[in-house]
Amino acid sequence: MKLLKKALFIVLAAISLCFILTCSACNETKQLTGISVLQSSIAKEQVAGKASLNGLKLVLHFKDAKDETLTLTDEDFSPETLALLHAPGEQTFTVTYLGFTDTVTLTILPAEEATFPDFSQIRFADKTAAYNGEEHFLTVENLPEGVTVTYENNGRREVGTQEVTAILHFNGKEVMRLFADLTVATSLPQNE
Repeated sequence: MKLLKKALFIVLAAISLCFILTCSACNETKQLTGISVLQSSIAKEQVAGKASLNGLKLVLHFKDAKDETLTLTDEDFSPETLALLHAPGEQTFTVTYLGFTDTVTLTILPAEEATFPDFSQIRFADKTAAYNGEEHFLTVENLPEGVTVTYENNGRREVGTQEVTAILHFNGKEVMRLFADLTVATSLPQNE
């Protein structure tokens, strides 16, 4: 029974979708070959009652095409799955998308024993800056007390776009990775 509880399948797409996806913007057909859940995209330890799957990233792997990433929210999951976010202990969630599966495991801490920070107000957003010859950076906002952050690939001076990774640490352990795009443009769009 316990295994059944942990082996919940989450259907993220309607059955009517097929394995061949069409890119409407580019009129090309792409074949999905697999998926993977980025475990590091949400906190590995969360507090019962405050736990969330918001921000979980699902990478879609295509044959002969670039991978694409979907960012999931709690609304993408069933009520039965969300109920596990209130149950202390190690919980494994199986994500199913177009016949492919992967899992994510979270440790749900009891609310009364938890000293784990609340990550719900953290913000790490895409940014576009106008080229001015100076280096531009992204910053995590609303960082909880006791949480530190390091960045990978942060800082851009030249025109273009790059993905920046923010790595959050608590009590000396990595607890979450956040991703956002930093763009330097020749000019910013003007409001009309």
